[in-house]
Amino acid sequence: GFAFLEKLAAAGGSNPPAVVVLTAMALDRDNRARLAGVSRVLSKAELSAPNLVEAIRAATQQTAEDNPRWH
Repeated sequence: GFAFLEKLAAAGGSNPPAVVVLTAMALDRDNRARLAGVSRVLSKAELSAPNLVEAIRAATQQTAEDNPRWH
């Protein structure tokens, strides 16, 4: 997960994709800082279909608002 996010950040681009992270990891301050650019972090403990759908919906809506090509 972290390696993917680092490669995604290194790729640059003015309109990064929405990223929703699903983890079972107990995140400390350092790991939360490493996830600062993601749209949403969900723990597996709070995972449900409605929560996941809402996280994806919110992330893609924000991405669409930030990207004029999507309008």
